[in-house]
Amino acid sequence: MPMSDLRRPILPARLLFEEGDVARSSQFMEAVVAAYVIVAQADGEVASAERRKLMSLARHDPLLAAFSRNDIAEELAIHEANYELDNEVASEIAAEKLEPMHKHPREAKAIVEAARAAIPADGIAHPAEFRALAKVKHILRVLKD
Repeated sequence: MPMSDLRRPILPARLLFEEGDVARSSQFMEAVVAAYVIVAQADGEVASAERRKLMSLARHDPLLAAFSRNDIAEELAIHEANYELDNEVASEIAAEKLEPMHKHPREAKAIVEAARAAIPADGIAHPAEFRALAKVKHILRVLKD
């Protein structure tokens, strides 16, 4: 992955202002983290490289930079703890965070792009991660990339 891709915004800056109310909501941030964890967890665990990638997105992407890194880290920790307790229930909880976002197509696409960033984050593109990304896209009703 080229270094320029690491700093490419999830959504163009002009869309931040058009859809700012949804994009700046805690519901959006929670959905981004949930989608990311669904994909990162698909191969059995969220690797430290995957955690670092999410925090890098939180620092460098204008859409996520609006949120506190502490809030993002806290949301990530909640999902990871849920997966440690019960994989199936954790997956349902994460999916519930995504469901309302299908009503906002631009944000849904941004959530999918953030989740897609989890696939190469640990250096291994596991087939289960691609299936998890397809699940995220299905929940958000994002049919095309």
